[in-house]
Amino acid sequence: MAPLRPCPPAPLQLTAVQWDTIWAHLRAVAPQEGCGLLAGVGGRVTAVYPIPNKLASPVAFEMEPAAQVEAMLAMERQGWELLAIYHSHPTSPRLPVPDRHRLCG
Repeated sequence: MAPLRPCPPAPLQLTAVQWDTIWAHLRAVAPQEGCGLLAGVGGRVTAVYPIPNKLASPVAFEMEPAAQVEAMLAMERQGWELLAIYHSHPTSPRLPVPDRHRLCG
């Protein structure tokens, strides 16, 4: 297995419509944590993929596997890359969660 590396932040360019899509999704699933994927090229977001939270939890998320795979395949078909994973913190502080970094390898 490859050694773990930190997930460095990268600047992203989102349109107002893309921000609205993310916020609408997160409001719709509140008070549960919402999650999704951002796809694009070179930091420019071209698609937002809201993904159901399999845990249906206000403090944690796990993307529904079939929806996540479907989104990743759609990205691949378009020649896009995964730029970011987004998720909300509706009931907890906005602090990094140490366990998340183990998923970045």
